[in-house]
Amino acid sequence: MRENDIQSNTVKKFRRPQTTNSNHKQPVFPNRLPEIDITRTNQVWVADITYLRVGQEWSYLAALLDLCSRKVVGWAVGDRADAELAIRALENALETRPAPEIHHSDRGCQYASEAYRESSRETISKEA
Repeated sequence: MRENDIQSNTVKKFRRPQTTNSNHKQPVFPNRLPEIDITRTNQVWVADITYLRVGQEWSYLAALLDLCSRKVVGWAVGDRADAELAIRALENALETRPAPEIHHSDRGCQYASEAYRESSRETISKEA
C-alpha cells in the first residue's frame, strides 16, 4: 500500500448518544401511574427524550404524549439533550392544551433539574 500510495478508508465506530442519566442528586418523585385509572385526555402526560440521526450528526427530540389519546401534545428538537430542550417541549404543549393532572417522565436529569421543575411550576400555575 505504501509503495502504491494507497490508504484505507477508516470507518467511525457507531456511538449511540446517551439520553437518560438517572444517576443524579436531584429529587426523584414517586411513580403514581400504577395507581391511576387513565380515562380522559389531559389527565396524564408522559415525557421523554430520544435521539435522531440527521446526516452525520445527532439531534435530540423531547416529546410529551397524552397517555389516554397517545397523541404528541408538545415537542422540541435541539442539538443537546438538556433541561432547556425539555422545557421548550413543555412550553410547546402548554400553548395548545391545559396542564395535565400528572406529568410523568423517566426521572432523567433533564426532568429532575431545578430549571425544569421551576419552569413547570411557573408554566402550569399560569394555566390553573
